[in-house]
Amino acid sequence: MKLAELAGKSLGLLGLGTDVRALLPHLANLEPPVQLTAYDDSPERLTDEILDQLSRAGCKLRTIDQLATDNPDIVVRSPGYPRYREELDPFRSPERMTTPTAVWLESKGQGHHTVLVTGTKGKSSTSAAINALAADANPLLVGNIGVPVWSVDDGALGEPRLIVCEVSSYQASDTRYAATVGVLTNLDADHLSWHGSMEQYHADKLQAVQYADRILCAANNQPAVDALSALVPDRSTSVSVDAVVDGRGPEVQKFFATLPEHIASNLALAVAAVELVGAERLADHRIVERLSGLQALPGRLRSLGTIGSVTIVDDSLASNPMGAAAALATYTEGHAWLVLGGSDRGVPLDPVVDALTQRAADSVTLIGVPDTGAELCAELAHLPAVAATTQVATVADALAHIDPAVAGVLLFSPAAPTPGHIGTWKDRTAELEAAFRQHPDSVELKPTAT
Repeated sequence: MKLAELAGKSLGLLGLGTDVRALLPHLANLEPPVQLTAYDDSPERLTDEILDQLSRAGCKLRTIDQLATDNPDIVVRSPGYPRYREELDPFRSPERMTTPTAVWLESKGQGHHTVLVTGTKGKSSTSAAINALAADANPLLVGNIGVPVWSVDDGALGEPRLIVCEVSSYQASDTRYAATVGVLTNLDADHLSWHGSMEQYHADKLQAVQYADRILCAANNQPAVDALSALVPDRSTSVSVDAVVDGRGPEVQKFFATLPEHIASNLALAVAAVELVGAERLADHRIVERLSGLQALPGRLRSLGTIGSVTIVDDSLASNPMGAAAALATYTEGHAWLVLGGSDRGVPLDPVVDALTQRAADSVTLIGVPDTGAELCAELAHLPAVAATTQVATVADALAHIDPAVAGVLLFSPAAPTPGHIGTWKDRTAELEAAFRQHPDSVELKPTAT
C-alpha cells in the first residue's frame, strides 16, 4: 500500500510511537485530504508534544473502544501496537491494515536495491554489518535499528542507493514488500504474548522476507532453514560461515575464527547479502577492515569496562532467552553474574537452560530484576552451574553483588523486555552505565567490535 493510495481515505492511527508520528505530516499533506483519527488506550497520558503534533496534522484523538464504531477505511498500526487484539479483527487484512514501514517501502523503495533484515536475534548487528560492508554503495540504514523510515528526507533518495532496513516481528507481520534480498538471521521463541503462538510468531517473521527476490538465512539455525525450504525453496539459500570463509585468504580466516559462533554467523550473512546485491565477491581486505571496525551497538553485548577483575557488559536488548544464551556462549571464561528479568512474554527458557548446562558447576550467579526476575531465577536455580540466586530492585543494584576479586563477567542479558512502567531498554542501559561510571573502581573500555 503506497502513500498516495491513502489519499481521500479515513485513517485510524493505532499507537503514537515515533514511526507513526514521523508519518503524520506526510499524511496531513495528501490530496485529496485524509480524515485522520488517532486511537489510544489512555489518551489522557499523552504528552503535550504529541498532542501538539496531532493538532497540527488535523488529527482527532479517540479512545480505542471507539474504533469499531468509527470504522475507518484503513488502520495504520504503530509497530508496537499488538496486531492481534480483538478490536482489530475487522481490519486484519492487507486492504485494511498497514504500518509506516510497509507504506514507506512501497512508496520509496522502488528504484533502489533493498535488503530487509529480520530474525529473533542479531537483526541490528547484521544490518549494521551490511551497512559497513556496502559503504561504497552509499547505503541508507533505517528501520528498527533506530531510524524511523519517515524521518528520512526525500532528498536522501534522489539517487539510487542501497537501503538496509531492519524489521522487527511487529513490523514484519504487515510487510509484503518484494525486497532485493531478504535476510533471516534465525528463528526462535519470542514475543509469544504479542503474536499468540510460536507458529504465528514464525509466520509473521517470514512475512517480512518471503517476497524478496532472494532470501538468505543462517545455516546453523535449523528452524529458519526448514521454514524457508518449505515456503520458498526456489528463492532461499542457507549461508554457513565455512561457505563464506572458504577460499579466502588467511586474514579473513583468522578474523572469523576469533568470533563467537552467533556473531560469525551474523557477519557471514552480511557478507553474503552484500555480494548478492552487488553480484561480485568482496575483497578480503574490505571484509576485515570494515567488519573489524564495527563498534558494539548500545544494548547489544557492549563491554562498558571493568570493576576489578569483572567485565561489565550491557546486553539490555537481549530481550529473549536466545539472546541471553548467546551472551553466555560469548563469555565462557570465569564466573558469570547473569542479570535476568523484565516483562513476561510467555517464552520458554530452554536456550538459557542449554547454555547453563554447558558451564561448570557453581560458575554462575543469577541476579533477578523486576518484573520477572524472581520467577526466572527460581526456574533456573536447580541447574548445577548456578551457584546462587539473589534479587535486586534495579539493574544498578546488581553491581553490588559482584566480587571484583573473582575473574568473570556481569551480563545484563535480561531474557525479557523492559517493563513499560520502567521505560525502555535505553532507560535500563542508561541506568547500568550511570551506576558503572559512579562506581569507585570502574575502568572504562574503548568501544569494541560487535
